[in-house]
Amino acid sequence: MNITKTMKAHTLFWNYFVFVGNSDYGPTLNLFLSFKKWVMQESTSHLKRSIENKDRMISVLSEKINSHLLLFDSIEKEVFYIKQIMDKVQNIVKNKEEVGKLFFN
Repeated sequence: MNITKTMKAHTLFWNYFVFVGNSDYGPTLNLFLSFKKWVMQESTSHLKRSIENKDRMISVLSEKINSHLLLFDSIEKEVFYIKQIMDKVQNIVKNKEEVGKLFFN
């Protein structure tokens, strides 16, 4: 329930309570207290639903972040291994060039 609508309903109810012309306020007071309890329950359940929705969103985002972190770790490992291979290839090429220089000079 919209909080603004709840507050407007609360104000209308209170105005009715204050301006009622009879002298027996017992039933009206009980009705008002029941209405107040209902408003509090509605507000509480609205806040609870809102918090639960935010918790679900945080959980989904957390899972996405974790999966991205795992992906980055995997990419980082691949880059490390590729660098090792490139270093080995460069060393082999360098050795071949040195052997070629020695052989052809």
